[in-house]
Amino acid sequence: MMKKIFICLAAVAMLAALSACGKEPAEAAKRAGAVSLDESEYSEYYSQLAYEVRASEDVISEQMYYLYEHEGDKQAVGKKNIYYDTETGEMERYTVSLGKDYLEKVIDYRRGYTTTIYSEMFYDADGNLIRAIWENTAKGDDGAFYRDSGEQTYYEGSSDVKTVRQDRYKDDVIYESLTQEYDKEGNIISETKE
Repeated sequence: MMKKIFICLAAVAMLAALSACGKEPAEAAKRAGAVSLDESEYSEYYSQLAYEVRASEDVISEQMYYLYEHEGDKQAVGKKNIYYDTETGEMERYTVSLGKDYLEKVIDYRRGYTTTIYSEMFYDADGNLIRAIWENTAKGDDGAFYRDSGEQTYYEGSSDVKTVRQDRYKDDVIYESLTQEYDKEGNIISETKE
């Protein structure tokens, strides 16, 4: 199960990273500026610090929180790990896993030098992927703000890709859309590019 999760996360991260090759630092990245785990994005959950790792006495490198639906609950509904740059103290990555009776959703966010990468993966009760979404952002050599976002769906009961949709934006104006549909053997059966 964990192997499937890591393979799928790696695939989504690879797609996002490849689409941002050759771009400059993501100074204007929306996800980089919008994400704040402690204040907004997961404010519906009560967070309780489980542990933290320190690079030195004054520098935190990692924190892990349990997520609860309400303060005082005994059963956690998820956890989040936050990783910090040990030189600047800025958050550079977080992962969130959610689910009461089984793993329902995994979120992965990374802020690097050339891009930001955000993905969400959704699972059924048997641990099969249902859907994955992603978004990555970068500031291009031309000074424009680029954003790629997409979604994959999977055949029921398997990790075989059924559909892929990807939209590409430049300064929030869409300039390319790609939709592909696959059969269960992984062959493309339809493709639309706009």
